[in-house]
Amino acid sequence: MLAEQSALAMQEISREIKDIQDQIESAVTSMSDSINYVGLGTKSIDDILIIFTGIEKEIDRIKNMSFNISEIAKVLLDDNKKIFESVSNTSAISEEAVASTFSVQEMVNKQKTIFLNLQEASEHLDELSASLLGDVSNFKIN
Repeated sequence: MLAEQSALAMQEISREIKDIQDQIESAVTSMSDSINYVGLGTKSIDDILIIFTGIEKEIDRIKNMSFNISEIAKVLLDDNKKIFESVSNTSAISEEAVASTFSVQEMVNKQKTIFLNLQEASEHLDELSASLLGDVSNFKIN
């Protein structure tokens, strides 16, 4: 009986050792799986960091492009101001030219009137001259 009890106890101990070994093997597998998951998580974090770095670079590139566009817009605004000033100056010069044209036309009209008056005076002088000639021919010098 003692031998039988010893054999049963041995079997029980063997079973418990086998259970412990199975639990240790399961724990090792779980730890290995956990290490793999941590590795995958670390790789995912590295991938996310790479993506965020790319996003940051694109944001910087867009910021630089926005700055360049802003500078170009300032230059265009200055050019537009210069064009507006040139157009305004041209408009003022055109208005002065129109005013000068009216002034010249007015002077031409005055000169025309003066010439017409001179023509009338010349015709009147011709008449007076003819009349004086007629009067002078009445007088005879001996």
